[in-house]
Amino acid sequence: MNNDLTLLSYTLYNNPGVYALFLGSGVSRNAGIPTGWEIIVDQIKQLAVAYKEDPGEDPTAWYREKFSKEADYSDILESVSSTPEERINLLKRYFEPTEEEFEEGLKRPTKAHRAIAKLIKAGTFKIVVTTNFDRLLENALKDEGIEAVVITNASQIENVQPIVHNKITILKINGDYLETKFLNIRSELTGYDERLNVLLRYIFENFGLITVGWSSVWDIAIVDILKSSNKFRYSNCFTYKGKASPELEELCRFRQGNLLGIDDADNFFTELMDNIDALERFRSDHPLTLELAIAKLKKFVVKEEFEIQLHDMIVAATDDIISSFNSHRFPGTPTEDFFKTELEYIFNSLYPLNRLLSIGIYWGKDYHHKLWLKIIKKFSNPVSRAGNYHMWGQMERLPLLILLYSAGITSVLAEDFIFLGKLLSLKQRDKYGDKETPMIEEVNPVGSLENKYAQILYKPSTKQTPTSELLFERLQKCFYELGIEEFLYTDSFDYFEYVLSLMYLKQMEGNWFPLGRFGWRTKSGYRKETAITRKEKEASEKKEEFELVNPFLFENYAEFEKNHREIMSQLKEMRFF
Repeated sequence: MNNDLTLLSYTLYNNPGVYALFLGSGVSRNAGIPTGWEIIVDQIKQLAVAYKEDPGEDPTAWYREKFSKEADYSDILESVSSTPEERINLLKRYFEPTEEEFEEGLKRPTKAHRAIAKLIKAGTFKIVVTTNFDRLLENALKDEGIEAVVITNASQIENVQPIVHNKITILKINGDYLETKFLNIRSELTGYDERLNVLLRYIFENFGLITVGWSSVWDIAIVDILKSSNKFRYSNCFTYKGKASPELEELCRFRQGNLLGIDDADNFFTELMDNIDALERFRSDHPLTLELAIAKLKKFVVKEEFEIQLHDMIVAATDDIISSFNSHRFPGTPTEDFFKTELEYIFNSLYPLNRLLSIGIYWGKDYHHKLWLKIIKKFSNPVSRAGNYHMWGQMERLPLLILLYSAGITSVLAEDFIFLGKLLSLKQRDKYGDKETPMIEEVNPVGSLENKYAQILYKPSTKQTPTSELLFERLQKCFYELGIEEFLYTDSFDYFEYVLSLMYLKQMEGNWFPLGRFGWRTKSGYRKETAITRKEKEASEKKEEFELVNPFLFENYAEFEKNHREIMSQLKEMRFF
């Protein structure tokens, strides 16, 4: 997750209408609207045809050799058209789609334009300054039912009400491609009408500024206006794709702003819109990245159309955590204090993902199963950092156990026993990568963290099942978001551990199972009724209709009953101190 973008989202959310957008050609790039340089190349090719010559693979090299100077947008456009009217006809085809382009979605509003329109509708922005000639943003706004006040030349400034009173004002500083008074050659871009200068200076001094798709390389007059003021009431954010131009870096330093790298305008504005929408839903008083992610997850998980956004968000959060684990170094020789410190680090690092998984699994659909399982399997082969220390080796496997429990308890709460079966049937490759083995063979409350280590936390007293107790205590807060009552969480925890033991017996084909806290709580004589004894009664009544009898857990009631009897038999013989 991009923390700089998260902070920007929070700033915009809490300062609606305070920031102005400055849009350059990069915003319309995904619509198939060419940049000035691409128009240059196309015009050179046409010039070459007129001269009955082949411009080759590098038209600019042909131009350089032919005219003894570098290709330049202003020079070429001025040489092939004498008047503004001629330039309109020349450039129109670059901005208006053919029938084929229209069908392909080209030269129509992009995801960025759509997201900006929604942000404007929400009140996030009231002013857009743009160097673009196209009408893609105006069209996107119309689709949202918004008619913008559009200023395309200085003479219009006096005929509109003050910009602070408009729902949205679009200031097209270079004009509109369908008007003769638009500016697009160097002689026209070195300075603006003084009325426009005054308005721009007012905006740049009294509003925050976010630039997107603009490199600052060509727009000399705009840069001069931005540098003419040293009064910044709000912050400035200059975005860039790939590498920021030296001119943009210098301008950012002058304006005391921030540089923000982005993938492209579509992704930037889409995520910005999602973040602000999530904050609106959450209405938080604190800029917590986790709460923002939770709000976004709640939006994404309810509709299949957001499946990709959900996938990308969860995978990115997971990869960040795994990267942190992989680069983490254990603090030398294990001691009890070091053990406790590492335990805190692991649980705290996984807390955001546990929260996301618990909410996602609880509210998710069947088609989300693949994603949740993918996330959990990502932790199945941790980078070895333990050296010769057994305690640290155990800690490397603990994250997978924590996630297994978090996902398993949630599936019980959601009564999604198909997912529970898929979860407990996961396989992982052995350390040599030669074969796959059932994940729960090692990922269980005994194999992942031996009781002798977990018992350290409870000295001088002791616990019957310390690793299980640790998980029970530390995972409970992850379920607060779901409004789960304590007794229900307790029963669900016990039931999950019971099913884990059942599946262990089934997959290992032995008579040993990893005992969790459900064991001593279920042992005959402990209580008159427990979650396990209630389910035992329910199973005997429903038989083949019992929830654990499904293709991913037990094929039939007889198979379930066999393993259940084994567990109850052993519990009856076990002694607990």
